[in-house]
Amino acid sequence: MDVARRRGWKVEGIEPSSWAVRVAADKYGLRLRQGAFEEIELPANTYAAVTFVDLIEHTPTPFLAMAKARRVLRPGGILVVVTPDIHSLAARMAGHLWWHLRPAHLAFFSRASLASLLARAGFSIVAEHRYAWTFSLHYLLSRQPLTRPFLRARAMASFFKKIPIKLAFHDSFEVYARKDGPG
Repeated sequence: MDVARRRGWKVEGIEPSSWAVRVAADKYGLRLRQGAFEEIELPANTYAAVTFVDLIEHTPTPFLAMAKARRVLRPGGILVVVTPDIHSLAARMAGHLWWHLRPAHLAFFSRASLASLLARAGFSIVAEHRYAWTFSLHYLLSRQPLTRPFLRARAMASFFKKIPIKLAFHDSFEVYARKDGPG
């Protein structure tokens, strides 16, 4: 949202986590409404874009979330969805150890099932890419028991937070879909 705002977009956000809402306000000066996207009241036919970055796999009602996105988008508006690909090579190779298999993920999509869900909700896919995640070296080291001791020194932790690492496992979709038809 901060990047979009700096590029001139008027931004609004919804976030279920009270912690993330506070961080957005404190660190970036962003006001987010706390709650689930499906439950927050939003005006119809208003928004140019809606982004579901790492959201659709967390909702128990993915179709309702997409239908609501369609309702709030203006005609021709764009829905951006980033979500893991259950049929990716990384998912197949990692099997039950795939990092996206976690209790918070309630739904998983393949290219075909995501395209079907989008079409059923009234969207046409206009572009699709594989998503590459960027993490700080600090974040990656903090996830490994053997490297955590390196993070105890404040200077080292601060230094590692400044080093971005891009991971392109090609196991997540980045899909842009246009709202079909009027209203």
